[in-house]
Amino acid sequence: GALEIWNEPEGYPFSNPCDYMPLMKSVVYRSQRPGTKPVIGGPAFAFNHKDYVQGFVDNGLTETASFVSFHYYGNPLGLEDIVRQYRGQVGGTPLWLTEFGKSWTAGPARPPAGEDIASARQIAMLSVESSACSVARGFAFVLPYMVFGKENFGMTGEDHTPLRYMAGYLQTMDALAGREYLGDLSIALDKSIDRTRVFGDKRWARKA
Repeated sequence: GALEIWNEPEGYPFSNPCDYMPLMKSVVYRSQRPGTKPVIGGPAFAFNHKDYVQGFVDNGLTETASFVSFHYYGNPLGLEDIVRQYRGQVGGTPLWLTEFGKSWTAGPARPPAGEDIASARQIAMLSVESSACSVARGFAFVLPYMVFGKENFGMTGEDHTPLRYMAGYLQTMDALAGREYLGDLSIALDKSIDRTRVFGDKRWARKA
């Protein structure tokens, strides 16, 4: 339903944002047809460097793109600050998280249980945090068995069977489907819990 222009532009050939925006503007212009409104965005920022992102904004990103996309594989508790940064730079332009997750060490056909559990935990937490932070769309990386150097990003093993990683993602999607972020619990029930997001039907929210 959308076209993302490029992927992780930080390296060649778009180390300078001025070189990227003519491409996006050209694609948006050539895609216009009577009665249609193509959904075109990008550029899938990999490192979320504030000054680099600002270069795109200064060259017309928010006036041109239907959405601004980025990637995040870090600590789920840090996603809120990343989204806050983007909101300060792109305003109300929708944010799409087009890659997120946690890899496991490449080599075996399936990850050791500990790594699989860590991947499942992180994908679930990132799904919750992106929903709580009003990220418009999220795309976990990645369904097939995929070796990338010393890492494997796959949610399935080499025999194409699902991992805990995949189960964590699917269970979280099912739990959040049709629900909206209502706020955080103000009382920590367990000191080991860093953050408690609450989702539900918006009618449950008490008026202040």
